This record gives sequence, structure tokens and C-alpha cells, in this order.
Amino acid sequence: MEEWISSTVLSETQESAIPKANEELGVNVGRPKKYKSTEASKIVEISEWSKNRKPSRSKHHYHMQVAEAAARRGLPTLSPRSIGRILEAQS
Repeated sequence: MEEWISSTVLSETQESAIPKANEELGVNVGRPKKYKSTEASKIVEISEWSKNRKPSRSKHHYHMQVAEAAARRGLPTLSPRSIGRILEAQS
């Protein structure tokens, strides 16, 4: 508890607080990713292949189809929302 109190970050503005907080906390803070960059590129390939196959009812349904196809190909099981985030980051 004492370490936490002694490591408070004081700054005058919010913009200057963010670099100080990152310095104090370190990089790569948060939960590790469930997939690797090579797996993300394979998911994008599956997505491109799925677009030409058959239309989906909604974006969520499309992401669900891509997630199921990725799982069938041996990639990690990811939620449709995670698939959506991967596809958003790649575009």
C-alpha cells in the first residue's frame, strides 16, 4: 500500500498526466491479446473469402460466420466482437 501512495502522479494538465502515468505504469499494461499478428492476417483472409461466398444479415452475423470459419481452420476461438475489432484494425 505504501508503494502505491509514494508513486502518485502529479501534473498540471491531463495531457501531461498521460505520459507520466505511462512512465510509472510501464508499457503493455492490460490483458494480453488472445491472438498473434499472423493469426490476425489469416482472419482477414477468411473475411475476404467469406465476403464472396454468401451475404449475411448483419455485421454481427458476418463476424459470427468469420469466427466460426476461423475456429474450423484451427485458429483460436474468438467472439464475433473480437473478430470485428481485428477487421477494423486491419482496414
